[in-house]
Amino acid sequence: MVEFLAERGLIHSPEKTKTTHIRDGADFLGWNLRKYNGKLPIKPSKVNIRAHLAKLREVVKTNKTTNQVNLIGLLNPILREWANYHSHVVAKKVFNKIDSEAWPMQSALDGGTASAQGNMVGQGQKFQSPRIARVFSTVEKYAISKARECTLLKESGGQHLCL
Repeated sequence: MVEFLAERGLIHSPEKTKTTHIRDGADFLGWNLRKYNGKLPIKPSKVNIRAHLAKLREVVKTNKTTNQVNLIGLLNPILREWANYHSHVVAKKVFNKIDSEAWPMQSALDGGTASAQGNMVGQGQKFQSPRIARVFSTVEKYAISKARECTLLKESGGQHLCL
């Protein structure tokens, strides 16, 4: 391997290099590469998932006093960027997990009136047909008799646009 890298003008750094068997897997660029039963599904790494959730929590925590439209405007680019980066790998279960773990955080979007179990429908929550999925949205009035609906994105593919 050292000769292979040397031909290309690269140097092998033993301190930074970890050699593992494909069954044990390795994390690389936010993904986990590991062979399961003869298949090699590439998934978002656990470290990357935890960092993403921590970033979402931090945005919600530091913007407790902002209005819903601004908070949704801050969260949507983060959600869209992360979902787009991981959309080409095996991530459906991870997206659903992030949506379910982010649900308690979303109660901050409607002033804390939403319960984590979804028993109450707060001012920022609504049921969206045809799948009757819970979404967080708010209406922003920007001119006389003009308004637009702004909806928080879902990682699992529910909403992907702020209308």
